[in-house]
Amino acid sequence: MRNESIKGICRFRRPWVMWFCLFLMICSFPALSFAGTGADESGVHITATGTAPVSQGIIQAKQVALMLAKRQAVEKAAGMSMVVSNTPDKRSVIEQSMAALTYTVVAEHISGGMYSVEIDALVTVPEAGGELTGTASLAVTQSATGDLIDRTPYGEINWTQGYIIAEGKGDIPKGLNKDICDSMAKRAALIDAHARALEMAQGVNLDGDMSIGTYVSKDSRLFYRLKGLIARVKPFEQYKDNNVYTIKIKVPFYGINGVQTVFLNSYIKSGNKSIPPSPAKSRIVIDARGTGLKPAMFVRIEDHTGKNIYTAQDVSRSVLQNKGMVQYVTATTITQTDIQAKALKADGKQSGNIVISPGDAGKMKQAGSGNVIVITDSPVGGTEGSLYFLFAAFK
Repeated sequence: MRNESIKGICRFRRPWVMWFCLFLMICSFPALSFAGTGADESGVHITATGTAPVSQGIIQAKQVALMLAKRQAVEKAAGMSMVVSNTPDKRSVIEQSMAALTYTVVAEHISGGMYSVEIDALVTVPEAGGELTGTASLAVTQSATGDLIDRTPYGEINWTQGYIIAEGKGDIPKGLNKDICDSMAKRAALIDAHARALEMAQGVNLDGDMSIGTYVSKDSRLFYRLKGLIARVKPFEQYKDNNVYTIKIKVPFYGINGVQTVFLNSYIKSGNKSIPPSPAKSRIVIDARGTGLKPAMFVRIEDHTGKNIYTAQDVSRSVLQNKGMVQYVTATTITQTDIQAKALKADGKQSGNIVISPGDAGKMKQAGSGNVIVITDSPVGGTEGSLYFLFAAFK
């Protein structure tokens, strides 16, 4: 009788004990996973790598490679847990993540004159970074002058003025001569700035169908020409803040040392001709707001049937090299001498081509002008409606 009672109790308790043990395992698993790491809910484990040439010395190579690995870890963590938005504190969020990062070197080696390091990092993403993401996303912003600027956490692309500004950072090492440490940090920051500029340049639309990165991937010679051009750019701003050196470089789109120069011979293969000069102060102003147009170096303007109205072949080489095909703005003042047109839609795989009406196409042909202004959306989406109504009062 007693045995039967015991068996009954066991039959009653066994499911409860089983579920209780399972509950304990589920609750304790996260704590066990992060035991000894000090990680919280925002911590992300990342494996990252960095490389640097040893030609300047192994100590400096290690410094640069480690810095690049740490930055890669933060970017990976950001991409896993955040969404890029254009607010002033986003850069500080990345810097906070860099400062809070803890890591362990899991591998390092030298091969082909390059030092490589691999780290296992724990990245803590601040709550303020809940809207941050990787550097590939761009947010269109508008300055007081109507400049169209694409901003990233590491710099900006000014489509109105025609340049890329990239920012690089280098940690100042400790335990060595101060001058040596500063020199190493400067070198690391400059390498970082050049790398950022190259990354940003490859994200720029070459035309309506492909980015510069896609184009140079088909011809390694163009990639190395672009890389070499950027590597020759000198800093225009540099400063030290606590234990970090910051360097900024400006890479022009146009001119003899401009990014576009790299592609003129290969992209504009033949048939490039000079067009008749336009009357003084005459411009063609195209309102492309609301079309989703993405800026491109070699934009194509076509009519609704797909017939080319204005391409790189219609612009003289000197104009292309010195000022580009069009100037992108978010605002401009219309004068009585300007020729106005309205974009019907954006076309091309990269949404970089402009489609206009037959009537506007005829006006462009008659003008024969290489002085083209394209108005694009402002940060809040621009003012929808007719360009003619918006600029009814002429200067």
